[in-house]
Amino acid sequence: MNCREVRDLLSPFVDGALDASRSGAVEQHLGSCAACRAELEALRGAVALVKKLEAPAPPPQFVFQVQAALQREFFRRTSRRGALSWYSALPRWAQGLAAAAAVLAVGVALASLVNLAGGPGAALGPGVESPSTLVGEAVPTPPPGEAGYAAPQKEGGGRAAAPQPAPAAPFAAGSPPAPSPGVGVLAPYEHKVIRSADLALRVEKLEEAYRRVVLITQAAKGFVEQSNLWTGGEGEKMPRGASFLLRVPSDSFERVLEDLGRLGEVVRLSQTGQDVSQEYYDLQARIRNGRRQEERLLELLGRAETVDEILRVEQELARVRGEIEVMQGRSNYLDQMVALSSIQVSLEEKGNEEPQPPDWGIWGRMWKAFWGTVLRMGYWIGRAVVFLAGAAPVVIILALAWWGWRRWRRSRR
Repeated sequence: MNCREVRDLLSPFVDGALDASRSGAVEQHLGSCAACRAELEALRGAVALVKKLEAPAPPPQFVFQVQAALQREFFRRTSRRGALSWYSALPRWAQGLAAAAAVLAVGVALASLVNLAGGPGAALGPGVESPSTLVGEAVPTPPPGEAGYAAPQKEGGGRAAAPQPAPAAPFAAGSPPAPSPGVGVLAPYEHKVIRSADLALRVEKLEEAYRRVVLITQAAKGFVEQSNLWTGGEGEKMPRGASFLLRVPSDSFERVLEDLGRLGEVVRLSQTGQDVSQEYYDLQARIRNGRRQEERLLELLGRAETVDEILRVEQELARVRGEIEVMQGRSNYLDQMVALSSIQVSLEEKGNEEPQPPDWGIWGRMWKAFWGTVLRMGYWIGRAVVFLAGAAPVVIILALAWWGWRRWRRSRR
């Protein structure tokens, strides 16, 4: 073994983690190399200094976090067993009837969705939700007059706007609604939630809506992180529209969404929240432990007597401070993401929708397929003609060269 290989194995050698053959090879090299022996003694001295440090005590919230996690796991397992216990208690014939009823219910639901796909909601295009389900899949739209429903309002032209969903009840920035009774968190602490939303609108005037989106964001003391505007050129079929990525304070999140929803017809609205409380408080606990370890190392540095001890303690101190800086940077990033929510806004101007052809039954679909094939054939024939026209000069030059070569061959004969 050379010195480089032995120095890579010194740490497991001190810990006794090497097998007999490799440990013997290291000992044999150490017997003949003074530099590696000095490196081994320095490493043993650093290990001895580290062992003198007191074990850090766990943070106060660590016990509460473990208890909360155990309680959540207990409720999850018990609720799962409770949900399936009634089915297991049924006789075999009743279980079969329940399974058949469930399959029938799923089939009816799928058939209803297929029927709805061809109804009024299909005018919004594939992949776009109907305004009646804007709040999300798990929150159905209540009928007019009930809480959480905003009645249609008349616009300037006398046309009734689409029903707008009432905003959810606001709550403190970075804090979700209170948990259900009996399943609360044992230790009270502030939740850290990163909130975001995706909003798609169909507006009457694109430029006016674009300007108002910027004004609403600035009024909420937010900023526009990214924006795009496409107006379409002459002869282009792409609809005029715009997109934004907004960053607004969390306490203004619901109000900004409500103000943006008034700019036009809401086509899609989705909200998400990412709870980073566990990561955030774990970082805080690790930072506190790192600070305490830094203080102990500073005390140990003050008691060091030799230059070698000072250098080893300063090396360990630099490592601890580097870890603290990394964790503090991640904590600051989470604070910023929690304080500023993100809203993705898409605008599309009305009046640019392509008209849908009428459905003429099986004969109409056959004619449409036939005519589509003819159009595709014409497209590819046109591309072939254009390609031949572009390649014509090269073909002519090659043909003249081949003809000249043939004439030259005949003249030689």
